[in-house]
Amino acid sequence: MASITPKENFLRLGRGEMPEYVPCFIFLGNEKIPEKSALSASPGLWVTKPPNPDGSQTNIWGVTCYPTEAAPNAAKPDPTVIMLDDITKWRDVIKAPKYKDNLDFEAMAKAEFEQMKLDREESALKVGCYFGPWRILVDFMGFEGALVSMAEEPETVKELLDWVASLYEPYGDKVIEAYQPDIWMMSDDSCHERAPFFSVEMYRDLFKPFYVRLAKPAVERGIPIMMHICGMIEPFIPEMIEWGVKYVEPAQETNDILALKEKYPGQLAYVGCWDVQKRPVKDYPYYDKDALRQEIHEVIDHYSPGGAYAPFIWPISFPGDPDLAGLRDFVWNTAYEYGKTCYGYKE
Repeated sequence: MASITPKENFLRLGRGEMPEYVPCFIFLGNEKIPEKSALSASPGLWVTKPPNPDGSQTNIWGVTCYPTEAAPNAAKPDPTVIMLDDITKWRDVIKAPKYKDNLDFEAMAKAEFEQMKLDREESALKVGCYFGPWRILVDFMGFEGALVSMAEEPETVKELLDWVASLYEPYGDKVIEAYQPDIWMMSDDSCHERAPFFSVEMYRDLFKPFYVRLAKPAVERGIPIMMHICGMIEPFIPEMIEWGVKYVEPAQETNDILALKEKYPGQLAYVGCWDVQKRPVKDYPYYDKDALRQEIHEVIDHYSPGGAYAPFIWPISFPGDPDLAGLRDFVWNTAYEYGKTCYGYKE
């Protein structure tokens, strides 16, 4: 029998300790599995606008975004509209977003906990700062414009990112004091499937200082960092470990996860290790459940030895797909049930 809670089992990964069984990662909190090892909260700091009539959204910076099928309907900037085409003119173009009036972080936390039905004894709480300096530069300038500016005007890029970070920075301590999170979430998708979008040297010079600043309130309190970063992240792993990252998510299989576990033992946990692009569900929606179940078992067997691993499987499809919910329930419960059998655990 398990002698610890699902929360403690998941937190052991971030401490480099061996869990009692393989925990199934909870992404949004609506996964229909018996245990909620870690749940997310997100304090609303900014005034946001309702969706536009055409289905697009205008984010807090005034960037027009559209939901995309490839990124589970996450809003992505319209590539045909460039807000900032000259980095040296950023002070004239970029305007600070509006904060909500009378921010009461304790009240926000209480309301979210009630809505989530959060049990602090059973589930770890993930809260964080979702400002990613690379991503926000791309939002403002487009992919090519961001890269050109980094090469031609690195000091100006740093000035812009310093200004943006300064808008988020004052709230780190306030959020942590009100929410008392177990894990501090950060995010920046700065890598392609085959390689990072820029060099390690650029990472250190242009972006790492801002990760350090925004992680500081958690690091000072001993709260582990979970970093959402897609793609081939191997070159950035030493840097992330240095500034406090304890979990990487989704830890895609383009990385050599087993080699990383061997190279950095006890220093990092890998959440994910299932690429939906590399592992499409064969013949979906008329898939063979036995075959898919076996594949999930084999992947867990592959990555689970030695701990430092939690499966995270997130099938995607077109908006409104009536079969997607059933597929997700199947893979989540399969991963959860099989994970419970690992490491000698018995009900």
